[in-house]
Amino acid sequence: IMSLEGKADDIQTAVKMISDRIKDKKGIYVFPPTPRDSHEITQFAGALKYSIENAINAAPSPDTSTYYLKGKYEILKEGKEGIDLVYSLVDKNSNNIDSFFIRLAPSSFQEYEIFPKTTSFDKLLHEGLVVSNDFKIDINTNRGKNDLLFSRGETVKLLFKLNRAGYYY
Repeated sequence: IMSLEGKADDIQTAVKMISDRIKDKKGIYVFPPTPRDSHEITQFAGALKYSIENAINAAPSPDTSTYYLKGKYEILKEGKEGIDLVYSLVDKNSNNIDSFFIRLAPSSFQEYEIFPKTTSFDKLLHEGLVVSNDFKIDINTNRGKNDLLFSRGETVKLLFKLNRAGYYY
């Protein structure tokens, strides 16, 4: 796969590799890629999302989109060997339209935080190892609950579902 796709020495090269293949598609909502075994959006993920959005005809929200661009990345040898980035373009019925595999050189992300700050707790929570039968809560937003990235000043609606009375502070 690596020989068919490619390597990128900087984020803009990776963005160009993706945008060149999807330039004919309209209304793509770009989700930031998440690190392997985490749902946290890192500084690197945010920079990549915004760079891709600026290079394509991006939809402003998932509700107004025709396609979704979703990604994951794996940090190789603590970042010393780079990052393997995988992005998939899917339609609203979850049909895969195209996939991208790019290895980013360490120099391409050295100015960004690439490691999630709460990997261990996040991983335990999503694997169901941190649970309580006493009190359950499901938190959602008007933009979904996964792969979220917000900007300063943006308005977001929080939706809470509880199995009994609770307070939000």
